[in-house]
Amino acid sequence: MDERLRKAKRILKASTGFDRLAEWRMADVGRRAAELNRRREELTAFMAAEDSFEGLFAEAMMRRFDQIERHRVRLGLEIAAETDRRLDARGQLRRAQTLVDHLGRDQRGRDERTLLEEMIEAFAQIGTQGPGKFEGSS
Repeated sequence: MDERLRKAKRILKASTGFDRLAEWRMADVGRRAAELNRRREELTAFMAAEDSFEGLFAEAMMRRFDQIERHRVRLGLEIAAETDRRLDARGQLRRAQTLVDHLGRDQRGRDERTLLEEMIEAFAQIGTQGPGKFEGSS
């Protein structure tokens, strides 16, 4: 196998790993975002259902709500960054796949040409031995 093709296959394997890692990170961020949204909805529903929001209790609930909102903003930035990483990893994977496909076609073409040349050379040797005579026959 051609050294370039071997290297390209190693790059493809690494790119596949990076792509899988980016996918896992996106899934993790998505799970965290879903959990945060669930907590926010629960807190909002509790605050809407409770009529006696006064004093320290209301202040504590609002602080918690503010914490959740700040975390949502940070998580939104993390989602954007992970999405960019995922797109970069996917692009790198596609480029590596294209490179391996191209080099594989080139290698198969070289192998086929070599086989054809060997066959032509074998037929040429048979042709120079004359009619009815084969190499090794008496």
